[in-house]
Formats: sequence, C-alpha cells, structure tokens
Amino acid sequence: AIAAAVAAHGGAKALQAVHTLVLEGDEYVYRDGREIPAEFSHLRVDPDSFATANKVFKLESRQVMVGRRGWSMILTDSVVTAPLDSAGLMALRVIFHSDLVHELRAASAPGASPALRGTETIDGHPCDLVDFTGPFTRERIAIDSSTHRVVAIDGLLGAGPTWHERRLLTDFRPVNGLLLPFSEDRAVDGQRNSHVITRSASVNPHVDMHLFSPPLDLAR
Repeated sequence: AIAAAVAAHGGAKALQAVHTLVLEGDEYVYRDGREIPAEFSHLRVDPDSFATANKVFKLESRQVMVGRRGWSMILTDSVVTAPLDSAGLMALRVIFHSDLVHELRAASAPGASPALRGTETIDGHPCDLVDFTGPFTRERIAIDSSTHRVVAIDGLLGAGPTWHERRLLTDFRPVNGLLLPFSEDRAVDGQRNSHVITRSASVNPHVDMHLFSPPLDLAR
C-alpha cells in the first residue's frame, strides 16, 4: 500500500529529489463558532530549515527554524523578535515534516514498520489504513484503495492510543512530477479546526538563504 501511494504521488525518485518546497495560500481557522481568515506561506528547505508566515487581518507573524535554533517575529508598526524555546522548536519540526512529501518519505523509510490496520470509507471511497513509525511518533495514513492517493493523515496528539487529529486531503494537482493536495481540512476530536487552500506550490525554486539569517538582535 505504501509503495502504491508513493507511485501515485510521483514515485520515490521524484519525492527524494525535493529539497525545497514553497506553499502559499489561505487558511481559515475555526474558533468558538467563528471563522478567522488568514494568509500563509511555508518554506521548507531540507534537511532542517523552515520558515512559516501567517497574516491575520493586519497582524503578520513569522517563525523560522534553522537546525537547533529558531526565532519568531511579529510585524505591525514595528518588529518584535524573540528566540523560540524547545517546545516552539519542536512544534516547528513537526510542521516541517507534516506535508505529504515528508509523510510519504517517512512511511517508506527503513525502520518505518508499516502495518495495515483495516479499512475505512472516506468520502464514499474505501481506503486502507496504514500505521508507520514517523520521525516523532506513530502515524497513520489513509490510502484510497482505487487511486492509491493519500486522502487522510491521522495524528495521536498525545501519548495515548487514540487518533485525535485527522487531516483530509483533496484537490490533488500535478506539481513538477508530483501529485500534491491543494486543499486540507483539519479536525481535532471530530471538531473542525482549520481549512487550508493552497494557491501556489513550487518545488525546488531558487531561494535566498539569507531569509534564514537571524535578526540582528538575536545574531549572537
């Protein structure tokens, strides 16, 4: 099932060839019955550089990770910077590995120990549920039995055995030989948490690595 999913999304060679991935689009966060619109951009550069930006109304925030170091910036009329603690860095590492390219790499890596855990019907399509050991914890993906596309990614969100998080992936489009989802719905314990619409996706574009230079007040 994992091998079929890798092939359906472009093949192992194409997935391994990705060293830079840029995603930009809109995100809608749901809190207390309200829909909060935002804009986002994610810049991933393997093996361990990640920059994410979110703009909600007129407030823009950025978080950057380079190896074992990270910082945050809030941009309004001025720029406020702060180093990230270990929890903030771990959160960025999890996000860095959460895109479909890294999920499929992890699922097909040596030591992933994938195991079929039955089937589930998702949006009217029978899917195989496959668990595997990811970079941080046990993970689960749902693979459409017909198209072999990954249509859902589940997360534990804790030490217990319950799958609390589900990310539904739809609107698959070709990008540089890959097949990537341009829409994602995230729910936690059955409650809708966010909806992400990718407007543009770029694989291996030229990136000015100065974007990962720390602010002057955090350079030391």
